[in-house]
Amino acid sequence: MQVTIFSLVLDELPIELLPKHVQPDGLEPVPGIEPGPAPVRGAAWQSVAVSEVVISHTKQYANKLIWASPITHTDLQNATGLIWCAVSRMASAETEPVACIEPMVEAKPSATRAVMLDQPFPHRHLVAIGRLSRAEIELVLDTAEEYRAHIASGARRLTTLDGSTVVNLFFENSTRTRMSFEMAAQHLSAYVVNFDVGTSSIKKGESLRDTVETIEAAGANIIVIRHASSGTHEHVATFAKAAVINAGDGWHEHPTQALLDAFTIRRALGKVEGLSVTIVGDVLHSRVARSNVLCLTALGARVTVCGPSMFVPESFGEAYGVRVTNRLDEAIAGADVIYLLRIQAERQQTRRFPSVGEYRKLYGLNTAKLERANPDALVMHPGPVNRGVEISNSIMDRERTVIVDQVAHGVPVRMAVLKLLKSAQDGVAVQSVPEKPASELDDG
Repeated sequence: MQVTIFSLVLDELPIELLPKHVQPDGLEPVPGIEPGPAPVRGAAWQSVAVSEVVISHTKQYANKLIWASPITHTDLQNATGLIWCAVSRMASAETEPVACIEPMVEAKPSATRAVMLDQPFPHRHLVAIGRLSRAEIELVLDTAEEYRAHIASGARRLTTLDGSTVVNLFFENSTRTRMSFEMAAQHLSAYVVNFDVGTSSIKKGESLRDTVETIEAAGANIIVIRHASSGTHEHVATFAKAAVINAGDGWHEHPTQALLDAFTIRRALGKVEGLSVTIVGDVLHSRVARSNVLCLTALGARVTVCGPSMFVPESFGEAYGVRVTNRLDEAIAGADVIYLLRIQAERQQTRRFPSVGEYRKLYGLNTAKLERANPDALVMHPGPVNRGVEISNSIMDRERTVIVDQVAHGVPVRMAVLKLLKSAQDGVAVQSVPEKPASELDDG
């Protein structure tokens, strides 16, 4: 069986949505790569143009066609701006090809914490967790730990963002994320504006770009955006002068949720590397699941995803390099962390499961099912929780259920993100960002 590995960016994606480092310099043929024959089930597969090919880790360019399944095509569209690897296996025209996708992240040199603190944070925006190296993720977590201790001590707010304006621009409903970003910014002395989309000129037809540029003209330094369309933040980051933070975009990503979840796991269990983490529920429609898989695997965790087949397709496991199972008992056996997701009904175009009762019976976590996990296993949920569906009341009240801790940790983690982006914005070393208790403002 012939196996060909491509790293590609779809031609169909608007070029302005792609970061500069993944735009092709030009197109030239790559010897030995030819379009495969059309598969037998042509109606279920489609031809996709390839603008970048990576062979044996050497970047080359081509303008060729491969065959990809519709779910691959959709996932690539939802992952706007990222480089993906498509593996197409074809034995013959009579054999249905198997296609999958997985992230292709360029290797970054490791950096010690001391070196990273002595230079500006290398990212002006936080649009996707996959853009961060392991060292950068750990820098966020370490900085958050400092802020957690500061908050716990009851100390005054810090001057880190004094003079800066943070705007929360949420096109979707939110309780935890918007509230914790607001509190994080206030802890750092920023002026915070919660933009009301419902009463704005967006309702009169104003474009997203015009809205963002208006907010910037009014003095915004950091814009936190939640939007229903995947790739929105990639687009905004191409023209925004302010720092852009992704607070959730469609099915794509929710980077700060993944960071606070990793922080919660590390605080409770002392590490992330080597742990067995099981994510249960509507993985297909979950931006939280995608960001957590990328973040936790970067930190060395072993991840399993579980749910009904319509919510956890096999292609997801192939794409992200994680284990997939549709059996809850098998998924949570020996798990150190069980991460539950709600059914994302608002992102489904059609109803995709038989009934809530059947879902609860097969995938709802209760005390009896939890016995298969490690005795001290953490139970987590990004919220909002549907009690009696994905989790029973008895599990909600369990000591090792850390859902409330996740909410609490959202504040210091988002403080850390705000500080690091301030470092990048000002071009100053992370450790040189001015920071002192607000009570010392008048001391010079």
